[in-house]
Amino acid sequence: ILTGTAEAGSTVTVTIGGATYTTTATGGNWSVNLATATPASGALNLNANGANPVSATATDAAGNVSAPGTQSLTIDTTLPNAPVVTSAALSNSTTPILTGTAEAGSTVTVTIGGATYTTTATGGNWSVNLATTTPTTGSLSLNANGANPVSATATDAAGNVSAPGTQSLTVDTTAPNAPAVTSAALSNSTTPVIGGTAEAGSTVTVTIGGATYTTIATGGNWSVNLATATPASGTLNLNANGANPVSATATDAAGNTSAPGTQSLTIDTTAPNAPTV
Repeated sequence: ILTGTAEAGSTVTVTIGGATYTTTATGGNWSVNLATATPASGALNLNANGANPVSATATDAAGNVSAPGTQSLTIDTTLPNAPVVTSAALSNSTTPILTGTAEAGSTVTVTIGGATYTTTATGGNWSVNLATTTPTTGSLSLNANGANPVSATATDAAGNVSAPGTQSLTVDTTAPNAPAVTSAALSNSTTPVIGGTAEAGSTVTVTIGGATYTTIATGGNWSVNLATATPASGTLNLNANGANPVSATATDAAGNTSAPGTQSLTIDTTAPNAPTV
């Protein structure tokens, strides 16, 4: 629908796409609905994805014809690509930040957990902070330990709406069990191998003698060779003849950290007295 203003009561002649239409500026406003109006001459043939020059003149009751008023009408019928959800598909937050990409400048509509949010893809990137953003409709109710479908569509400046981009966001707020330290609690080595069990695939953080080590619980088992492993922080300084507290925590893929598993590792490097016969 083309609209505009002109001298009240004047006859407006509009040319677009090879067709010419006439209408009256009632109260100074005129409009032509290209879907229903019949051209006074020519046949409408618009560029469905590009520019279409518009020219309008007004003829008053005395027959005077104005200079033309013009516009370049761009028609865009191409749908934007479906947005991409690039944020982590696994989180231990019940209100994570969702991020992704979409056509630059498009309005992105995101639906999750019964709530719908809208944001703009600035520079082709969009984000929704579920902790602080107010839904445009609905109320957020996430599954705190399970899957949460995410759907995002992009609407461009012309009003074209993309197909949805989707993701299954799994929220996991359950901490893994505390690791067990199963290696010997008594050793005559000042740099023994310590090890144990923990949730398979979790990152185990072990602290002993002022040093902290990290390792992976492969198949549910973990180990740290104090003779060869490099501490992630600190410097190893063991009590060579006495107790050495060991603490180990497990962090799962979602970022949940367990309570510590502990052991008191006693190192004894003192040889016994020679036996008597």
